[in-house]
Amino acid sequence: MYAEAQRILYDPVSWIHPHRFPAIENFSSARCQSVLNDILLEEFKLSTDCVDLNNNRERYIISHWALLPGAALMAACHRHRAKLARSGLIAKLDKVTQQFALSCLTESESDGHERLTGPELAQLACQEAMAFSCSLSVSIRERIPLLFSSSPTNSDKEVYNESDELLLRMAIQHAKRAP
Repeated sequence: MYAEAQRILYDPVSWIHPHRFPAIENFSSARCQSVLNDILLEEFKLSTDCVDLNNNRERYIISHWALLPGAALMAACHRHRAKLARSGLIAKLDKVTQQFALSCLTESESDGHERLTGPELAQLACQEAMAFSCSLSVSIRERIPLLFSSSPTNSDKEVYNESDELLLRMAIQHAKRAP
């Protein structure tokens, strides 16, 4: 667990979304990666304060860091499946995400005849991942948005909601079982 926390804190090159820092693909040597990590830490002003491994939520997020973007997308697709269906995007989802999105866990949020776009869906996925980040250390909380291509422009999900956490945990479990 400690090694994974260190990787998340000091090696953002290993996990940052490629749209956030596209130059990473061109530099594969260890020395270049080290320099890029320093640049990323400075560019995004990332804290390197210790994480709280006694915090159950923090340990859970750290241990499932690699699954978090996909699971958050699953949770967003599930929560907004009616809009996805109207947009025709639900049929374009991969099989595992589509299966989770169509499960009957919660009611689908639906605002009239709204449709979703791909970029909006990416922002909603980031919101899902941030749903219970208020109880996480600053170092982890500020890195979560960097797992996604874009961050939400508004922060209407700042209030912690247990159902948000439960949906995300269920999505993580679904992602773990997926082939």
